[in-house]
Amino acid sequence: MRRLLGGSLAGMGLAILLAAPAAAGSSTEHRFFERGRIAAASGGECTRAPDSPRVTCTETSVDVFKGTRGGTNPDSRFRGEQVCVSRHKSTVNERTGRVLRETREQGCARNRRSLDVDFGERLSWASVAGTIKLQRERCAPYSAEPVCERDERLVALDLYWDGRGPILERFIYVRETLENCEWTISGTERRRQATIDGTIGTKSVDLGGELIKRDLQQTQVCT
Repeated sequence: MRRLLGGSLAGMGLAILLAAPAAAGSSTEHRFFERGRIAAASGGECTRAPDSPRVTCTETSVDVFKGTRGGTNPDSRFRGEQVCVSRHKSTVNERTGRVLRETREQGCARNRRSLDVDFGERLSWASVAGTIKLQRERCAPYSAEPVCERDERLVALDLYWDGRGPILERFIYVRETLENCEWTISGTERRRQATIDGTIGTKSVDLGGELIKRDLQQTQVCT
């Protein structure tokens, strides 16, 4: 059984609840909600070395949340601000398809004094400034002795989202049955495209962005 208006479970951006099967003749119910504002940014680019088959591609995403999350699982409960950054850089030999070098960085910070997060009214703007600690892994998969180095570093953020164009508002209702569980998501969401200006580390960003205001509830009932 499936009824859908406004999206799918995988595309809603909410935590997917995982529950153990219920005992025979009983049922379990889990709930999760999210109420707040989000500033999202993502993008990537590839550059080719002169007279070389080597191509280097980078991908970056930033997600800023301010609001409340909670539910029946105590680990899901949170109030305040959260900033997450993910970066991936790889160099590939196009002739052989081999990955020559690869670097991954990621990290999240909650309610840190080192980060200043702010949102304007009616999805007009958002900003984040300060520093965040990223876990970094650098690998050379096809070197003579394949090895990965791991460390962490502080990265400076100075980003500004400028809301442009109309605000799109939608009512969301998703209902799906997966095996012995029924999932329901309902609520409202407002979205607005945004241009982004600023830097991550010492480099200017070239990212696409979006401002979101969300009030959603998710329920899972397993029998």
